[in-house]
Order: sequence, then structure tokens, then C-alpha cells
Amino acid sequence: MEDINEKWKNFKLSKDEISQLRITRSMESGLTQSQKCYYLIGSVWEGKKVNKDAMVRTLCNLWKSKGNLTIKEIQENIFLFRFEDKEDYERIREGRPWCFDRNIVVLKEFDEVFMEPEDVDYGKEEFWIHILGLPTRFMEREVACAIGNTIARFIKVDGENTGLRDKFMRIKVLLDLAKPLRRGLMLSMEENHVKWITLQYESLPQFCFKCGRMGHIESNCAYQCMDEN
Repeated sequence: MEDINEKWKNFKLSKDEISQLRITRSMESGLTQSQKCYYLIGSVWEGKKVNKDAMVRTLCNLWKSKGNLTIKEIQENIFLFRFEDKEDYERIREGRPWCFDRNIVVLKEFDEVFMEPEDVDYGKEEFWIHILGLPTRFMEREVACAIGNTIARFIKVDGENTGLRDKFMRIKVLLDLAKPLRRGLMLSMEENHVKWITLQYESLPQFCFKCGRMGHIESNCAYQCMDEN
């Protein structure tokens, strides 16, 4: 069969083959709304080999799902998380990042019908960051968005932690896990005044203080020192 498929690659599609069969969500396994499930797909960052059973037990204990939760390894280091309860799904999705044994478990929204595991980018994950040292007059969404897009890709600002009474601004960004974490940034303000803003990351996994990257420690680092870049 593989030989036939290879030969067929050189043929042009016929009119019948070009015609499209439309698949809609209403045809999705005949499930009713009450039976609908919600999916996340995940992978341990940098392909770290972990004890699957231990990881499943740990995540289940952390998440404390009200509804049924099924975790299945569908490929090596690729796990499908099936939630029957929508609130469980949304809480876990919004609670990212999650870690097992100090290794980050990258989780992404997944449509089991219209997506393939290979379509997913496991190299980025959402993180909450505290912006420390920002003058109170700049604690506005526009400033949060500008800082977030300078660090990585801005997602949202925590409305409960902005305002004149707060000591920091809390934002969520999508980080590229392969890049060193920024320790802060210089803000250029009026009258040529420059101020250093410190970044503090929530729920950091295993982290290297030599190169600034996640996923390993100094003794296993193969990168250049962060201060030499």
C-alpha cells in the first residue's frame, strides 16, 4: 500500500477527487451537548522522559477535577487530557503553567476532530508575570500591553491587581520556552528619565541561572552565560 501511495503522488487529482466532502460539528460522533467533552493536549518541555503514571497521579491530585478526567499518552511524550466538566477544563486551562517534578507540562487547547497532535506548537506556554517598580501613574492596560509585547506576546492584564493601591502589575504573556527569560527592562520616560523594571515570574519550573532558560539547571547547561550575551 505504501508503494502505491508513493506512485500516486505523481498523479493529478481527478474531478471526483477534487470535490470536497464537508464535515461539520453536528456530525461529531452524534454527541449531545450534555455529552460533549473538552480537550487539552500536552507535552513535557524538551521531551523530558517522566514516569507517566506518577505524572498522571500528580496532576489529578493538583487539579481535583469534579467531573471525569481521562489522560492518555497518544504518542511518545504527547498526552491527551479529556474533560467531561467544562468548569474543570476552563480552570485547568486558565491555571497554566503546570509542572511535574519541576518540569513544565505544556498544555494547549485541542480539537480532537479538526486538529492533529503535529499541528500543535509545544514550544510556547502562558505565564503570569509581576511587573515590579512601575510608577503608579503607568499602571494602565496600554502600558501593560506594551510591556507584555516587549517581553513576549501579551495576552491579558489581571484587572484585580491594577490600580493606585497595588505594588505591582500582573500580566499574562505567551513565552517562547527556548529563549532566556528577561530579568527586567529599561523604561524610557519623559525628560530622558530611565527606570529599571523588574520582572517576577509565577510558577517557574526547573530553571538555569547561568543561561536564563527553563528546562535544566546550571550543571547541565550547554549555553553561554546570560551576562555574556
